[in-house]
Amino acid sequence: MVNLVTSVALVEAIGTTGTFLGTLLANVVLAPLLLRAAMDEAGIPIGAFIVRALAPPLAPAIGLTLMAWAISKTSIAPAAQLGFGALAVLVALTVAVGAGPSMRSELAEIAAALRRRA
Repeated sequence: MVNLVTSVALVEAIGTTGTFLGTLLANVVLAPLLLRAAMDEAGIPIGAFIVRALAPPLAPAIGLTLMAWAISKTSIAPAAQLGFGALAVLVALTVAVGAGPSMRSELAEIAAALRRRA
């Protein structure tokens, strides 16, 4: 409902871009509320979620964003920009995967949490 109201209001004010901004605004408003509700339901402290799930990919995401910006500002050919961008993505994904918890330990934690809830 927040998305619909903000999108309609912003479309009237600034045109088609308003639908994008309305959706963005609705997500910025609702995401923290939904995250809190989901963490309460799962019994996971919000701090633990931030440290374990959000923090590990943050540095690679910021690095990739800066790299994409830097590549876009160069005067090299678009094909070369695409190649450098693909390489930057591979590096960022490698760093993100290496920084996160292992799949095995993550699955064990999920199974333990489900057993506690049952």
